[in-house]
Amino acid sequence: MKRLLWLALTTIFLTKLALAVPTPTTLNFSASTESNEIERSTATPTNSTQTAVTKSGHTNNRKGIVIMVFKKYTNLLTFQLERSHQIAKDLLSDPTIVGVNNEEMQKATNMLLDYVAQSDISELAKLPPAEIPNRYYLAIGTMFVIGKFDAFVRQLNTTSEQDRTPTARLLWTALQRHGYQEFQVEVEKRYIELLETIVDDVGEYVTSLSPANREKDKQLVQAYDMYVKHPERYTKIEFGGSLFDVFFKEAAKAYE
Repeated sequence: MKRLLWLALTTIFLTKLALAVPTPTTLNFSASTESNEIERSTATPTNSTQTAVTKSGHTNNRKGIVIMVFKKYTNLLTFQLERSHQIAKDLLSDPTIVGVNNEEMQKATNMLLDYVAQSDISELAKLPPAEIPNRYYLAIGTMFVIGKFDAFVRQLNTTSEQDRTPTARLLWTALQRHGYQEFQVEVEKRYIELLETIVDDVGEYVTSLSPANREKDKQLVQAYDMYVKHPERYTKIEFGGSLFDVFFKEAAKAYE
């Protein structure tokens, strides 16, 4: 489950990081008469004029869903940034860490110090608008910073407990003591909730469309209908991940 979750949510990050700028290409839900697969294209998304409100509280149209996805995801990134920042600070002040003076611990301490400096949410808030081309870039930057904390943790978690060095054991134990495991569980829970909300909101949106508006947004309609009719092909999380990719890219253009 976690692997699928991260694959779905990091695809756009890795793509944009490589290209450095958002592109007009979006994942486009197209119902193929031959394969009924979700295909990629460069079609321009369409918006409905529906004005009802969904159960999750946003305007029940495509634009409303896009705004909801972007806001909830950036809120989740902020949570990750703030919590990982605090865990890193707690590690740096942990007596079992401070009391060790060797090359391995010094390297780990330097990584943590660097992360604490870069993940300070109060410092990010001080950036002038001129340094933030749009909120999309800020989200990408936040993802990049969080990735540094994840890299630090992966270094400690690449071997079994018995294969870790004494210093790595101290760091790993300290991570758990300062709530890292609970943090991971909460992050995964929030990601799953986001993806499930996207699917539910798309369902509300699709079922509320008039015949004319179903035709305007037929690719999304066909994709959702395929998901409903063939639950064995995609789990709700997998389909939500595909929808997330579509809507986050649309948000990138909206916030340019």
